[in-house]
Amino acid sequence: MILPVHRLVRARLSETVCRLYNLPADDTAIVEMSLETPPRRALGDIAVPIAFTLARRLRKAPRAIAQELAAALGAIEGVARVEASPSGYLNLFMDRAYWLQQWLGSTGSTGSTGSGSGSGSGSGSGFGFGFWVRFGFGSGSVRVRGRFGFGV
Repeated sequence: MILPVHRLVRARLSETVCRLYNLPADDTAIVEMSLETPPRRALGDIAVPIAFTLARRLRKAPRAIAQELAAALGAIEGVARVEASPSGYLNLFMDRAYWLQQWLGSTGSTGSTGSGSGSGSGSGSGFGFGFWVRFGFGSGSVRVRGRFGFGV
């Protein structure tokens, strides 16, 4: 699971929803906000359907809410861009170069080989094997790490 990214996105999105729509931080729409994986990479790396939850209460179309949230969200560290889909999802596209640097820095400084049991790719990195396969670093990560001078 990509917990550091999820925590960051959830915190920023919660803050934005509270500020934009004057909702309390413990509102059910915010507390129960889900972060999903889109079916295709072209739709982003994380999809957030919070606009559907807020639509009835705010009496607005999900697409309009998603567009407002995308505009008000601003820059998030490690996220290349945020788009509102025509269906009303808020789609986030990860900055792969940023996360690769984070991963290489966290595993290179600890001397980890990256060939663990599959429960994580780096010491305390919080990124599992599935995350790196999804972002295209799968088995090629050993070659990339070796090329940059990290222990393989």
